[in-house]
Amino acid sequence: MRSDELKSQAAERLRWIMTEMDLRSVNEFADLLTELGAPTSRSQASNWLNAYHLPSIEAMIVLCERAKLSLDWLYRGSLSGLDYESAIRLSAYENGVKLPRAAAAPRDTGAPAGVIPRKKAKAPAKKPARARETVKVAAGKAAVRKGASRPRGS
Repeated sequence: MRSDELKSQAAERLRWIMTEMDLRSVNEFADLLTELGAPTSRSQASNWLNAYHLPSIEAMIVLCERAKLSLDWLYRGSLSGLDYESAIRLSAYENGVKLPRAAAAPRDTGAPAGVIPRKKAKAPAKKPARARETVKVAAGKAAVRKGASRPRGS
C-alpha cells in the first residue's frame, strides 16, 4: 500500500471516529486527544484529517482505547482483534450501511462513550389549590364558608 493511500484511508477513518464520538470540529478533536493524555494541536489534527500526514501512534493509541477500536483498523482497515459490537459497527460502515449511532455521553461527566444518561423523573403534578376558607360574621354568629372572600368592612 502506498503512503498516500494509507494517509487518505486513515484520514477517512478518523473522520468516521469523529462522527461516532460526536466531535464537530478539528478543535474538539484536538482537545479530546489532549484531555486523553496525547497533547495534539489543531494544526496536527487538521493535517491528519486532510491526509497530509499519518496520525501519531501515541495519539491514536489513546483514541482507539477510548473509541474501543484497534490500531490495525485505524491504519490498515483490519477488523481482527475487535470486540463483536465494534466489528459489526465497522463492517456496516465499510459496506455503506448506516446504523443508528450510540448516544454520546457528555464529555464533562466522565461517563464512557455510548452511555446514555438517564433522564430525571418528572415531579408529580401539584394538587389543585384548596378553596380558601373564610369566616363570615353574620348576626353575631361566625360561619365558615368555602371559596368566599372576606367581607369588606369587617
